[in-house]
Amino acid sequence: MVMLIMKFHIISSLLVLLLITNLASAVYVEMWYYDLNKGSEWPDREITKIVVLGDYAIPIACKFLFGLDKVWIFNESGLVAEFKLKRPIEVRNGADCNNVDFKYENSTLLIIYRNKTWDRIPINLTLSNENIPTSTLTYGGSEIIEIPTQKPSGYVKLTKPNNSEIYIKLPYPVGAAALSSHGIFIGTKGYSYFNREGTWGEEGPFYKLIAIFYFYKDVPGGYLTVHSNTNGKVIVDGKEVGETPVTIPLQVGKHKVKVISFGVSREYEIQITENAGKTLDVIFPTGYLEITLPINGWIKVDGITVGEASYWKHYYFRTVLPVGTHTVTIYCLGCPNEEFNNLKANFKVEIRENETTKLNITAEMLGIAGYLSVKSNVKARVYLDPRKTQEAGITPIEIPLIGNYYYQIIVVPVDAPEIEKKFDVILKPGERKEIYVFFNITDVNPQKVQEEFHDKESPEMSKTFSHASVNVPNKETSLKLPIILAVIIIIEFVVYLALKRRY
Repeated sequence: MVMLIMKFHIISSLLVLLLITNLASAVYVEMWYYDLNKGSEWPDREITKIVVLGDYAIPIACKFLFGLDKVWIFNESGLVAEFKLKRPIEVRNGADCNNVDFKYENSTLLIIYRNKTWDRIPINLTLSNENIPTSTLTYGGSEIIEIPTQKPSGYVKLTKPNNSEIYIKLPYPVGAAALSSHGIFIGTKGYSYFNREGTWGEEGPFYKLIAIFYFYKDVPGGYLTVHSNTNGKVIVDGKEVGETPVTIPLQVGKHKVKVISFGVSREYEIQITENAGKTLDVIFPTGYLEITLPINGWIKVDGITVGEASYWKHYYFRTVLPVGTHTVTIYCLGCPNEEFNNLKANFKVEIRENETTKLNITAEMLGIAGYLSVKSNVKARVYLDPRKTQEAGITPIEIPLIGNYYYQIIVVPVDAPEIEKKFDVILKPGERKEIYVFFNITDVNPQKVQEEFHDKESPEMSKTFSHASVNVPNKETSLKLPIILAVIIIIEFVVYLALKRRY
C-alpha cells in the first residue's frame, strides 16, 4: 500500500512538473530595430528574404527599380557591418530579389546570384554551430488599407513542436522572418493604400515601401493587455507600443505605462511576473461630440483623425471624447473635389461628462458661402438634393450654399407634393442669386382655389354657390347658369309679344 502511494506521488509530481514546464514558456520581446531606408530621400526598399549564417542574419532588401546595392549584417546585439556593392545586382522584380543568397568561406562573405558568385566581401565573422530551434514560422499582414481611418499591420506566428503558438504583432506587413539560436529576425515589406483624404488623381492606390529589421528575443516574461473606453495611445517605458485595445509581451519586472487619449493621460506602474497575464482597464470620464458640416469633410480632434462627415452620412459625425477642452480641425473640405481641399478650420469645444456637445458648422463659418434666394407664388419646400433628403426650408427663403459647388435644387409645393421643379445652381463664394418659381395655382389645389373664391364673395352669394357646389364644380360653370336662364326668359318674353300681336 505504501509503495502504491509513493508511486502515485511520484507520477503526480512528474505530471505537475511537465505541466509547469509547458506553461512556463518565455515571451518574445523586441530588443531593437533598424530602418534599412534610413538616409534615403524616400523609402525605396522592402525586405523579402533573410539569410541566417550561425548567429548572424543578413536581410535582403532590394532597392525599387535599382536592385540590390547594399548588404547589412546583424547579430542579436544589432548592426555588425554595412557594405555598398561596387557592382549592384540588377534584379528584375521582387521575386528575382530572392534569388540572391550568401555564403561564408575563408573569412570572405560570398554574394550569390542565381547560383553564381556575384561578389566577395572580406570580413571576419565568428559562426557558431548552435542548433536552430525546430519551431516553424508563418507571417504576413495587411495588403490594402484605406488611410487615414485604417493602419497597416503585420504578424509572426511561432508554432512549437508541442503545437503551442506565440503571436508577435508588428506595425507593418512582414515580408520575411527567420529563427536563430537566440531569437527571431523579422523584416517588413510594403503595403498598398487608398488615400481617402486625397483629391482627384491623388486617391490611389499607392504602394509604400517599408524595410524595418527587428530582433525579438525569448525572455522570461508575461503579457500586458490594455483596454480603454476611448481611443488611447499606449506608451510603455517611454516607447509607444500601439493603441487600445492592445496586448504587449513584457519582461519580468516593473514597467511604467502611460495611456493618452486626445491629450488626456493616465499613468500606472505595473509588475509583470513570469508566465502571467495582467489586464489594465483605463476609464476616462467622457461626453459626446456631434458635428454637422455643409459639405463633406474630414475631422481631426487634437491632431488625430477621427473620421469624416460625408454625403452618405448626411454630413453628420458623432464620437466619444474625454472630458475637457479639445481642438476640432475640419479639413479636406469637398474632397475628392479640389475646390476647398486646402482649407482648414479650427474650433474649440468643451466636452462635459455624459453630455452631448453640438458643433453645427455652416458655410458662412467656413467663409465659402454663396447665397441663393428662392421665392414662389405658393408655399413650397426647397430641397438641396435630387433625393429630397436635405430640406432647406419653405419659400420665401435665402440659403447659404457652398461656392463653386454643383447643386440640383428641388422646389415642391406644400399642398401638392407630387409636383416639383428642378434647377441646376452653381454659385461663387460671396455671390447672391435669386430664383422665382411659378406654379399653376389650379394644378396645386383646385378645391382650395374654389374655397378662396367663395371667401371673397358676399355671404348670400357664398351660400348660393356653396349649395350648388355639388353640381357646379367651379366659378366658370356657376356664372354660365344665370346667363342661360336670362336668355331663356328673354326668348319666352319675345315669343309672348309676337303671339299677342297676332291674335
